[in-house]
Amino acid sequence: MYKIYVNGTPLVLSKTEEDFKEFQGKDDVLVNAYSGGPKHLLQVIDMLEKTDRWALVILHAENPKRLWKDFKKIFKRIDAAGGIVMNPSQKIL
Repeated sequence: MYKIYVNGTPLVLSKTEEDFKEFQGKDDVLVNAYSGGPKHLLQVIDMLEKTDRWALVILHAENPKRLWKDFKKIFKRIDAAGGIVMNPSQKIL
């Protein structure tokens, strides 16, 4: 199982919907089978970027590793670093 947050909404990529039966039927939870195409993923991600209607979105597939691989193909990984900048008084800017 993989969990990604899109604008604060969890997107769960899972093997089976059985693990999420408790969520089925709830108005703010979307449980959906992955169709096997990146276009489906793009539609789900686009929906999550444009609305806050869902509290949780679950995509399930027979092969969650393939689903994860398809998900990673959509995005470009950028390694980045962070830091803190302080003024002479040691206050964080």
